[in-house]
Formats: sequence, structure tokens, C-alpha cells
Amino acid sequence: MTQQTLDSGMRTQRIEYIERMAFELARMAADQQLPMLAYILDMAVEEAAISKGAPPMAAIPLPPRPGRTPRRLGDGRPAAG
Repeated sequence: MTQQTLDSGMRTQRIEYIERMAFELARMAADQQLPMLAYILDMAVEEAAISKGAPPMAAIPLPPRPGRTPRRLGDGRPAAG
């Protein structure tokens, strides 16, 4: 096994760890009605997924704000915040 292969494996492990932690933190932020923080952490999840070339984990659905229609993304999914 070459050093490059070892470095690549370690990089992937670190990215996966960051993705999992950001995902959990985003859920916690959403549960505490901190939509901007949840959104930023969800973007970190997306970045990690893109960096490792995999589809992102499920986006964190945020509760709608009173008096506002929830925004939707182009594919029909609810947008965060």
C-alpha cells in the first residue's frame, strides 16, 4: 500500500467524520429552532459529501415559521430556513 493510498483513506475517513458530526449538529440546531445555524451546518454536510464524491445525507427539515409559506427547492424539496 502506498503513502498516497493511506493519505487518501485517512482523508475520506476525516471527511466522513465531519459529515456525520455536522449532520448531528444540524439536527440539534433545528430541534432548538436555530434555523440559520442548522442551515450553515447543513451546508457543511453538503460540502463534505461533495468532497468525497457521494450524495449528501438527508437534508434537515426545519419547522416552518409562523405566517410564512415554506420555500421549496427546484426539485420540490423544502428549503432550509
